[in-house]
Amino acid sequence: MQARDYVEKLEGNRFKPTQLGKFVVAGLVKNKMDFMEPEFTSAMEQELDQVESGTEQRVVLLSRFYKRFQEQLAEGKKGSRWNPEPEPMGEVCDQCGPDGANEKLRDLPPGLLSKRWSRHGYFAGCSNYPKCKNTRDMGADGKGAPPPRETDIVCDKCGKFMAIRSGRYGEYLSCTGYPECKNAKPVPLGVACPKCGGDLVEVRPKKKGGKTFYGCSNYSDESKKCDFKLWSKPLPEPCPSCNAPFLVLGGSKAKPMIMCADKECGYKREVVTEPEIPETPGTETAAQ
Repeated sequence: MQARDYVEKLEGNRFKPTQLGKFVVAGLVKNKMDFMEPEFTSAMEQELDQVESGTEQRVVLLSRFYKRFQEQLAEGKKGSRWNPEPEPMGEVCDQCGPDGANEKLRDLPPGLLSKRWSRHGYFAGCSNYPKCKNTRDMGADGKGAPPPRETDIVCDKCGKFMAIRSGRYGEYLSCTGYPECKNAKPVPLGVACPKCGGDLVEVRPKKKGGKTFYGCSNYSDESKKCDFKLWSKPLPEPCPSCNAPFLVLGGSKAKPMIMCADKECGYKREVVTEPEIPETPGTETAAQ
């Protein structure tokens, strides 16, 4: 269930249903599938006892269950949607139509945005999809992502300022010249790479099941190709013991620790919650 994003694991080996998990359970209940009923559980326990005693064959029992399950699932899919219906937002798409920002889509009638849901959360989608693929993250609760926060970081593609935006996978830097300039990159963590001096950033796995790590922003720079990598989150705080330029957040979820990245140093201190990270250098608003 965790692998399919139906639940998320909390501290103490507790599980919390995700929005996707809630929709699936609600759909199963709404379509009156018999294996959701207590009577089914009772009957299944008796049949499993028969398998244990040898009076029923396991393969026959599973085949009978699977056939019935497939029939009910197919019937349930014929009914109403399991996830929320799109909700009109009363907002015109800013990318298509005669006044849209995307010149290639100006021959389309102005699209209207609707709040939609995917397994990654709520988003705003255009009625002209698939010709217009404009989307906007609405957050896990559907209330909308926070407004972009402009920074004094300059886009290396067009020279305009970049802004911190929130997407389905967290915050990222995006050029304020979008859609003409589509440059985007991770938000720097305020810690310089000890190998080349670049910015350390959070690198999320592209494949499901991969592990997040912290690497140098120059890892994709053809002229530098810096391969520095950390598995623990770097913190912009020098080590009070050995004067290393930064510490890392380690330990476990139940017992997080702030420690020195140099194992020979051995400095560490316990924290109750993840420490407040000082404001990242370069992310002050440009107006300031």
